[in-house]
Amino acid sequence: MISQVTAADIEGLYAHWRRDGATLNTIESRHIALSALFSHAVRHRRIPVNPMTQAEKLENPVIPVDGRKLPGFDEIIAITKEIRPCLSPVI
Repeated sequence: MISQVTAADIEGLYAHWRRDGATLNTIESRHIALSALFSHAVRHRRIPVNPMTQAEKLENPVIPVDGRKLPGFDEIIAITKEIRPCLSPVI
């Protein structure tokens, strides 16, 4: 369930992406998309806080995000298959 996702889960996801070779910009793009999802859940009272705001982000120089580099459908499906089952609803 989305309410069970913790800051540690998010940090683990960042580490997983880095181990798989994702660039910092790619991780930042994914962070933005996930943060929007959790913000929506907070706004609609599905969860009390956005765990993304509590997770420590990787250091990344400020570089404009290219919207064309957001994860595509196939990449989202691949991520869903690789993460813990409790995180699947988030994706």
